[in-house]
Amino acid sequence: MSDGGSKPNAGPQPTRWERAYQAFDTPEHEFRKFMSRLRMLGADRWDGRCRVLEVCSGRGTGLSVWHALGFRDVLGVDFSFALVAAYRGPGRCVVGDARKLPLPTASRDVVMVQGGLHHLPTFDDVERALAEMCRVVTPQGRIVIIEPWLTPFLHVVHAVTAQPVARRMSAKFDAFAIMREEERHTYEQWLNAPDDLVAIIRRYVAPHLLRRRWGKLVVVGSPAA
Repeated sequence: MSDGGSKPNAGPQPTRWERAYQAFDTPEHEFRKFMSRLRMLGADRWDGRCRVLEVCSGRGTGLSVWHALGFRDVLGVDFSFALVAAYRGPGRCVVGDARKLPLPTASRDVVMVQGGLHHLPTFDDVERALAEMCRVVTPQGRIVIIEPWLTPFLHVVHAVTAQPVARRMSAKFDAFAIMREEERHTYEQWLNAPDDLVAIIRRYVAPHLLRRRWGKLVVVGSPAA
């Protein structure tokens, strides 16, 4: 557990994917990106008393963004010991499984996942994670999902990062290519079944917003009845 800067005991060394993830964006660039996303969703106008959970929170940059927007009860859950151990920020970040969240029922007002569902091995696992998100959010709460989506923009990104010369010229392109190599099965499984995934999401979330552009699926909604 990481809480207010405390550091977990030494655990396993970061995997190749975890190293690439941390190299893909600097914390500062990731902060600006996440801030832009949340402002685009209007989260800066939501009640700052909301209890926020980020599922698959990575190194916790999203928690810092929520805190900067005025939210004080922020919690992250991630499966990676190495990424949780790297967290230095407000709120708490704990090791946990998205398919079995270590939180009480109806204990959060906002539950968000940014690029975490597509890492799960099967669509049954995606359903379990969505069911858990619905369980821990209040009935009137918000669920926010932002995941990769195969738009024309993402096609271009794939084509560029597949070129060895691009990888040599850009550490960011190389990190993206490594992450894609390391999770090829789950990543391509996710991208190649858009209709199935939208149907799964709608089974658990009643969307107020559902948008696909710039390589992302963005969903904001409430737990489905």
